[in-house]
Amino acid sequence: MFSWPAIDGPIGPMNDHALRRAARISLGGLTLGSLLALATGPADATGVGPPDVSTVTRLEMLYADQVLFARDGEPLITVRLLEGRRGLTLEAATAIALAPADDPGSRVIAPPGTRWTLHLDAPHRGQTRSWVVAERFSGRDLERVATAHARWRGMGHEVAVFESGTLLGLGGQTLDTRAVTIAISPAPNRTLARKKARQLAGRARIMGTVYDEYLQRPGGWIVARSTDGVVVRARDLLSLDPLEPDGEIALTDVRWPRHGKGTRRYKGKLFALVGTDRRLTIVNLVPAETLIEGVVPSEIFPNAPRAALEAQAITARGMLMSKIGVRHRGEPYQLCAEPHCQSYTGAGAATETTTAAVRATRGKLLVDDGRFTDTVYHSACGGHTEAWHAMWGGARDATMPGVGDGAAVRHAPTEANVAHFIDHPPKTWCAPTARRSKVFRWTVTRTGRQISERVNKKSAIGPVHTIRAVERGRSGRVLVAEYIGRDGRYRARGASLNRRLLGGLKSGLWVASRTGGTPDGEPESWTFRGGGFGHGVGMCQHGAMGLARAGRDVAAILRHYYPGAKIAELW
Repeated sequence: MFSWPAIDGPIGPMNDHALRRAARISLGGLTLGSLLALATGPADATGVGPPDVSTVTRLEMLYADQVLFARDGEPLITVRLLEGRRGLTLEAATAIALAPADDPGSRVIAPPGTRWTLHLDAPHRGQTRSWVVAERFSGRDLERVATAHARWRGMGHEVAVFESGTLLGLGGQTLDTRAVTIAISPAPNRTLARKKARQLAGRARIMGTVYDEYLQRPGGWIVARSTDGVVVRARDLLSLDPLEPDGEIALTDVRWPRHGKGTRRYKGKLFALVGTDRRLTIVNLVPAETLIEGVVPSEIFPNAPRAALEAQAITARGMLMSKIGVRHRGEPYQLCAEPHCQSYTGAGAATETTTAAVRATRGKLLVDDGRFTDTVYHSACGGHTEAWHAMWGGARDATMPGVGDGAAVRHAPTEANVAHFIDHPPKTWCAPTARRSKVFRWTVTRTGRQISERVNKKSAIGPVHTIRAVERGRSGRVLVAEYIGRDGRYRARGASLNRRLLGGLKSGLWVASRTGGTPDGEPESWTFRGGGFGHGVGMCQHGAMGLARAGRDVAAILRHYYPGAKIAELW
């Protein structure tokens, strides 16, 4: 039976007040208090016992920002499978245990094949307040955190410090994704916080985003009813645990965005709880390797060469570990099952080839300078990958500097050079399969009115007559674009933002041309010629397949896309 795993270190009693104290750290002057504890050495993931149920509830553990481990040292991950559901139907081929609050003393054993319907009774939203984000620092910049805290307090602001991310040691390597947020001027809701952010931006330089602090969790009754009339009621949390080691629970007749309606099967334990929208949220507690077995076939063709599949398994594992504590802060799960984190479609997606690739690389990740590498990847680079810092900001990352995919691009990314690169691409590793998938080179057309409407939702500049790439990355991807209209100009920073403004382009590698209309008026249409699919940073999946077909092994593929990083086996 899948049991609650061992965890790293003791946990004391934790109610809603304690939860808030754990998430928000008050600083006094230059005394960093709890933050200093975060700077200690990495944790040991083995040799510890399970928590005492009487001192900490399972729901509190789901909300706690802590990595759990199986006794063999393998991390266990909580993944949000579904949210916003009014009801849900599930069944399992093997027996399952349903336990209110995950309490083994009150569990109900359901025989194999029992079908259950879940719904909520008397749910409540919980309570939050929203803060304006002033600054954000690495968890290692403790002195800068203290200085910023004192500066904002000195300006008369109410200040809170929120820590996120994790500090984790595995196999002599350290994962440090800690970030510290300096937040000011709390408001009862996000709308008022955004209004305050706009007001403050006129007087001081701030990030201006909004951070939600949970004051009280959402909750209510989860009701499970079987087809033979058995009813199980659970306050706030219901666990569903297969009694066979490899047992699966099937969520039936569920509609997923972009995937239609169907049934998905999942290994490990499921938790049903109440979301902030007062609807059902389903979370899966699953071993990291089982999760990766469900991710790899969702991210790459299962018939890809073995070396490419193994490269995908290693990069997916590294991306998984790097996102823990960074994504979905304050939620009762660490990751989601969508492309925002990584696509995870459960046990039903696994194939013989992808499972073999995952098991052949068990516990292997890329590391550099004693830390895990955040091995992001994308579908097709179009001939050149993009540098991490150019795409997302921050310091230069030596492991993802942006590389030519076969033939290096040695010219400056001017408009003319990029147009030539798109129209006359060199021989690249990703070209053969990306061409067949229609993502190596592409052309799309939007009407002038469509572009004007999209841009004017961001800034009222009137009909758009000019689109100009102001800044391009090393690969030629547009990082900043300027839109010139009849009534003004608007600059949009970010490759993803500009792709959305232009109607969902496949990548940021594009050039624009106009057709019809007067030179200073809205054209009849815009044509965008481009290359690649995805953000373009890290491993190009189509390129990995090309390298593998050319005889390169998994180590050579990863060296090509992440120069300087090394493979390490961490569990």
